[in-house]
Amino acid sequence: MAVLFLAINLQAQVGTHDDMWFKQLFARYDNNPLRFTRMHYETWSSRSVIELALVYLVNTPWLWRLLNTVMMTICAVVPAVLVNWRQPKNTAPSQILAGAGLTVLIPGSLYNETGWMATTLNYEWVVAFDLLVVLSIVAILNQWRYPKLWGAFGVFATIYGANQEQSNVLLLCGLMLTILYLIKQKNFAPVKMLSCYELIVLLELAYIKLSPGNVARYHDEVKHWFPNFESLSLLKKFEIGYSTTLKGVFFDWQLVTLLLVLAIALGVVSVQVTHHRHSLMWLIGLFPLVANLILTSYYPLSGPSGKLVSSIDARMGSGISWHHLHTFIPDLLLTVLAVMALIAIVYVVPDKLEKVVLGLVFCAGICARIIMGFSPTVAASGMRTFWFTYQIMNVVVLFMLNNRRIPKNVSVFGNYGIASLGLIDWFLWLG
Repeated sequence: MAVLFLAINLQAQVGTHDDMWFKQLFARYDNNPLRFTRMHYETWSSRSVIELALVYLVNTPWLWRLLNTVMMTICAVVPAVLVNWRQPKNTAPSQILAGAGLTVLIPGSLYNETGWMATTLNYEWVVAFDLLVVLSIVAILNQWRYPKLWGAFGVFATIYGANQEQSNVLLLCGLMLTILYLIKQKNFAPVKMLSCYELIVLLELAYIKLSPGNVARYHDEVKHWFPNFESLSLLKKFEIGYSTTLKGVFFDWQLVTLLLVLAIALGVVSVQVTHHRHSLMWLIGLFPLVANLILTSYYPLSGPSGKLVSSIDARMGSGISWHHLHTFIPDLLLTVLAVMALIAIVYVVPDKLEKVVLGLVFCAGICARIIMGFSPTVAASGMRTFWFTYQIMNVVVLFMLNNRRIPKNVSVFGNYGIASLGLIDWFLWLG
């Protein structure tokens, strides 16, 4: 698996776009990391931890290729382990292969939006470190061996992950909910370490909010990418984030999102056939898949309803207007699909705690992209802001296909099916 990931990274064309820009900028400051960090924090960005790693790696592409292979492997393996969080030794090879397939199926266009190195360090690496934070929490809660080592590992991962804005919000909320749950359960032993993680996240949040560079970048993005952003109401900004995110999850033609609705449908059908539950669940489980297949095909998009959905963009959202009630159709349809998907996820997973956690994880994947509507970055940063959403949906897919209510043969078929799609896509990458 790692060899396949390495092959992808060996063919990556590095040193373009922001990769070259960071290399030249670092040289302008005599390759002095402290001078560079201070300058960039004051003029452009608070991602100092990420960019310190980046400015060194742009000068050593071979090291980036190796490390990015490690990060891709983490993104493949850790979700499979989390599916078996109570008994990680039960993690099946088919689950790991499915995780690898889902990693490869994340749209290749995301990797080179601003240069391979810059994009992966700002998004893929952050996702990988976030997964390691979650893994360290599971290790601490389950009292795996070497708890202090896991704690130190989690601290390191949190420092990197919390330096990115979307990730910071996810970690902040996730850790807070976990700590509150542990306190309610009177399980105080892990709270100390998790509170340390939360403190790091809060300090980095303050570092982000106080950065003069973020203010400067905000005004630059408004000027060049989203001139009317400041005239929009908070409700309109939310609607832009909401509609563009759910459109990306349900109506953009991406294999990673198709697999989400397919896994939901397969999970619901399997439970219905084997347990003969509520007939209404057939509709709830299958409708997101049917809607995705219909509205991502060419012909429906050429009709009036299809044009309403396809016209959703990062500057206008769905263009809702009280004077034209038909403009509410896309948001209403997207809301129905999101609610149905959430109900189906909770329905399929048998464990009560996992129902709550996976439901919250699904919502977090959507919210991670919705918050971009409150920043002009929603128009400036392209599709790469979906990276967290895609990775979280991949975790949901693995959970949907691999729980005790799903027949083992269905789980294995689904896992190897995803792995096969990933292998096909791998050949397309190399092509």
